[in-house]
Amino acid sequence: MYSVVLFDFDFTLVDSSEGIIACIKYAFRKMGKSIPDDEKIRKTIGMSLDDAFIELCGDRNESSIELFKNLFKGKSKGVMCQLTEIYNDTVEVLKQVFDAGIKIAIVSAKDKPTIKKIAIKFGFFQYIDMIVGEDEIENSKPYPDQVELVLNEINVGNKSALYIGDSLIDAQTAENAKVDFLAITTGTTTVDEFKRVKRVAIISRLADSVDYLLEKSNI
Repeated sequence: MYSVVLFDFDFTLVDSSEGIIACIKYAFRKMGKSIPDDEKIRKTIGMSLDDAFIELCGDRNESSIELFKNLFKGKSKGVMCQLTEIYNDTVEVLKQVFDAGIKIAIVSAKDKPTIKKIAIKFGFFQYIDMIVGEDEIENSKPYPDQVELVLNEINVGNKSALYIGDSLIDAQTAENAKVDFLAITTGTTTVDEFKRVKRVAIISRLADSVDYLLEKSNI
């Protein structure tokens, strides 16, 4: 029986790819670096900003990474909420999970204030018990820090938790935290890719998670 569900944010609950692409291109332009194409950037969504920067340009210099993050975050404050779109089933799914008495947490590479702002804008903040952004932990996904923080705060064991995410990083995070993983293909990861990792099921839309959750939780 699951008593808490941990949702990834980008490409799981919302699509903020347009905002992320805009912020990354802005930062690269300011830094005088070659600007990657949109599809290459999309494939880094879900990574920490450090890892995304290294993946996109190969620069591992710490000062370059810090400059990139500062530029990204500065631009993000003005455009991220505005450029984020919500999936049409997100609010109803969160409401159903909430009404079933299952606690809801968001664990994301985004910062907590941005997630909260987006959740309020789209009307689902009231269903969220806890948000853990990348800025609140020492080690980013796929380390289990965010998941462990949620489980410790809510005081539940890992067998009572389900992690829902769209990327292989999410799958690895769930495995490292020893919690069940429900894969969703609303991001850039394919069914075939998910078949190669540990998961309880693969779904194509968030609404499909409700039947699975309520069945497993005997509600």
